[in-house]
Amino acid sequence: MYTRMDNSGVEDVCYEQEHVEKVLHAIKKDFDEHFNRFLDSTGGKGVSLESIQELQKKFPSWKKDKEKAILDDLVATFGKMYKE
Repeated sequence: MYTRMDNSGVEDVCYEQEHVEKVLHAIKKDFDEHFNRFLDSTGGKGVSLESIQELQKKFPSWKKDKEKAILDDLVATFGKMYKE
């Protein structure tokens, strides 16, 4: 079905009909989800809101820790300015 190209580096299994059908099935099964995620990420050049929300769920304390660090820095900076 497929023509082999010399020195292409493609494994022999990639030319077998059964393998090609498995790969196409896997692509078709998840294509819409992956393509929509690609579009949501501005063509792969950004991060979707969904991806950010997923990360927030994985790292719930990060936001609070970051906010606290920012506030601590502001307090320290303001304290220095106030004393001067």
